[in-house]
Amino acid sequence: MNHRVSKALIWALIIILPSMVFLNVRRSFGFYQLEREITALEARQLRMFEANKRAIAGIAVLRSPARIRRVVEEAELPIIPLTPDQLIHVRIFAGGGNAND
Repeated sequence: MNHRVSKALIWALIIILPSMVFLNVRRSFGFYQLEREITALEARQLRMFEANKRAIAGIAVLRSPARIRRVVEEAELPIIPLTPDQLIHVRIFAGGGNAND
């Protein structure tokens, strides 16, 4: 009886140990893939953040009418004076609320 138990234990170890090693390697590979994906997402986030900063800076530069006039003159674009009824005023409200609030 003791011989059967030890033989069953040996077979169980032969099956369980390689299975455990395989599962550990598989899990490590999954973590490695997730780490690479996180690194790529962080790099993408940084690129998008920098592009957003440049866009905001570009908007800030063009907020002043004098700067807009200078840009237009440097590009030699024709400036046509508008009558008051041709003008459209746009208001940008801070925050995410409705402009009618």
